[in-house]
Amino acid sequence: MKSDPALQLIVPPRMWAGFRQAMLASRFNQGEVIGFLFCTRHRVSPRKWRLLPKAWVVPTAECYEHQSMGGLALRQSFHWYLYKTYIERGLDVVHVHTHPHCNVPRFSAIDDYHEAEYARFLSRLPGRLRLVSGVFDERMTQGRFRAWPIKPDWQPGPAALSTKILEILDADCADGGREFACAARFDRQRVFGPGVQESLGAIAVGLVGCGGIGAVFAE
Repeated sequence: MKSDPALQLIVPPRMWAGFRQAMLASRFNQGEVIGFLFCTRHRVSPRKWRLLPKAWVVPTAECYEHQSMGGLALRQSFHWYLYKTYIERGLDVVHVHTHPHCNVPRFSAIDDYHEAEYARFLSRLPGRLRLVSGVFDERMTQGRFRAWPIKPDWQPGPAALSTKILEILDADCADGGREFACAARFDRQRVFGPGVQESLGAIAVGLVGCGGIGAVFAE
């Protein structure tokens, strides 16, 4: 089976800290929780792509139809909110959920089925959007990621999370080849735009209403 080029998820440290804290705060009766990052995609080399988050959302209790240690389900109105607010803008989706009481979390057969269906849905949209999924322990300290392929007969490929931006930018120069060498490497201005430090320092967190439900978000 073939697989797509490797994907790397690059999250600024402060953004990841806020996302993780919101995930921990949304736990209810030790149940599973889920959060979403919505990303732009950048090509680093012929076999490597990078996802850069533009926003994140962690649903609060009102957004769930069901939430327990054995699984979760989100309200359709919340799915619709995510679609209209982020997915319709052409942003790739990273969703992260927890498996309570698992020191070494692994994707379950239920995860496989539902994530494959969601990946197929995204791949049919304009821009052929990508899904990256992550599973973590309940404390969000141990986890793993995988990238779902655009073609349904391909297997999920490798995906990695990194919050060490400067080390990654330096590695691009050493790792790049020909057209993807140092001259085309990413720097913070090109990746995040002008004023990145000010933007990172001013990430806002609040409550957004959506048909009577709320979600912690940052953009």
